[in-house]
Amino acid sequence: MTNPHYTGQHSHQPAPRPKRWPWIVGIVAAFLLGVVLGDAGDGPQPAAAADGPRPAVPAPAGPDFSRGVPEGEWTVPDQVAPGRYRSTGAKPGIFDVCTATTRSAEGDVVDWRIANAGEQVLITVGAGVASFANANCEPFVRIG
Repeated sequence: MTNPHYTGQHSHQPAPRPKRWPWIVGIVAAFLLGVVLGDAGDGPQPAAAADGPRPAVPAPAGPDFSRGVPEGEWTVPDQVAPGRYRSTGAKPGIFDVCTATTRSAEGDVVDWRIANAGEQVLITVGAGVASFANANCEPFVRIG
């Protein structure tokens, strides 16, 4: 027996799924293009002309350590003396998390601390430490 309503065509075919890989390829290509273009201005500088001495350029002002060790990455012992340091925690703001890290000359992490706003951070810059870095922290004051 045949169905009188059957027309020989399937009326309920699922719609084809959209392909997602072109989006992923496009995003990766845009990212890589941004990286390449971002590095384009960092090429070698032109050689100085041999027409004589160039005028002296004043050295940039050094960091202000009057309130403690500010945010940034510092070399030990040239910029930061070995010792024990304390911060009152993260600077208040939208992303109020403070991180402090000490690293060896090889770049290995010696100590890593994290704190929120209002949470004290203590870190020791001791033997084997070649650099001290902190991000989004109130200044670190030497306490010992």
